[in-house]
Amino acid sequence: MNGMLLGGRYQRNPKSKGSKGKRKRLVLMALALLVVVGAGTYGATQLLYGNNGDDAEQAAGDADGRTQADSRYSPYGSGGSAGAANVRTPAAGSSSAGVNTSTADARGASSAPPASSPEEPASRPTNNNPAADGSASAATGAAGTASTPAGTPDSTAAGASGASAASAGADQGQPGPLPQEARLAVAEAERHEQEGRLLQARAQYAAALPHASDRWQRNVIANKLAAISERTLLGPTIFQGDDLVEQYSVKSGDNLTAIGNRYRVPYEFIQRINRLPSDRLNVDQKLKIVRGPFSVKIYKSEFMLEVWRGDLLVKRFQIGVGSGDSTPPGRYEVLDKVKNPRFDPPPSQVGIMQAKAGGAPDNPIGSRWIKFAPSLGIHGTIEPDSIGRNASLGCIRMHNKEVEEVYDFLIRGSTVEIFE
Repeated sequence: MNGMLLGGRYQRNPKSKGSKGKRKRLVLMALALLVVVGAGTYGATQLLYGNNGDDAEQAAGDADGRTQADSRYSPYGSGGSAGAANVRTPAAGSSSAGVNTSTADARGASSAPPASSPEEPASRPTNNNPAADGSASAATGAAGTASTPAGTPDSTAAGASGASAASAGADQGQPGPLPQEARLAVAEAERHEQEGRLLQARAQYAAALPHASDRWQRNVIANKLAAISERTLLGPTIFQGDDLVEQYSVKSGDNLTAIGNRYRVPYEFIQRINRLPSDRLNVDQKLKIVRGPFSVKIYKSEFMLEVWRGDLLVKRFQIGVGSGDSTPPGRYEVLDKVKNPRFDPPPSQVGIMQAKAGGAPDNPIGSRWIKFAPSLGIHGTIEPDSIGRNASLGCIRMHNKEVEEVYDFLIRGSTVEIFE
């Protein structure tokens, strides 16, 4: 029994009462231990995850942080509006044609109906030396098959040789939101481009460019526009409806210099875009002609040279400029052009630098000289690492292959504008 009668009263066994009290104390001690362990666990959780102490919330927060960080690559800001959400500008030296764009987002796109049919190249000039015509037209690939004269092989539009240089100028800072007018124009441009309407895409990118509200946005749109301008203007394919282009039929007594003078472009430009192996022409030969003149805009802070035809951006190149204030902003005209120029040291460098013959491998001004002021010009270089830097005595430095292309765009009297 657990108790006994004492004086007529029932009395619990003292031993039993002590055992039960001991069990009670053990339970209380266990509960206290659980409270202490729980508090320690909570404190450790706070140290690892902060005040929320929740893995799922923390992971979601991390993902959201990455999304916001990635929005800096979009010219539309974090809103992700129509067109090129997550547009990324390639790093300097990339061979990419300017920028890569995801599929156009329908949000913010214009409600204008699509054109009735994709744009087709109208014709391709005859090349009397098919062996010299080396590649398939990028413009043809994007916009349908050009009508090609019998016996003439396919060729390619000019590659995006200047795109890697152009992309290096893009500002990698946080962009602001793209203004609505530019956003709608870019969305329309991307839709036309995807559907093969390159001339309409070119017009819409050109319309968007002046409305970019910061340097980053401008570089993204400018690279897209330059890539399409190159495809439509700088290869032998003629796109129907291009009001900057016409087809010319060679007549008896014609030569490239006379034709170039008539259209205000250098003969070398006609030769380049038609992929001609020499300046020899045949009667009735068909040539693509882009009417000039072309001009140049130079942005010192961007280390960027842009070639323009009227109000259309055509191509972009990275450059080197003068140190300090040695490259003065202003409006100039091309005064002279020389292939394989002789180098004579400027007055400040007499006795320091040596004169070099034209074409010499150590000639510091390279393969071309485009003079636009008494002591200033655009020229090549034997120091390619100086491109993208303030390193010259005031002139504009370019890679030799690229200055040769710019040389072919410009005539005497072409405008050169320099901006800070």
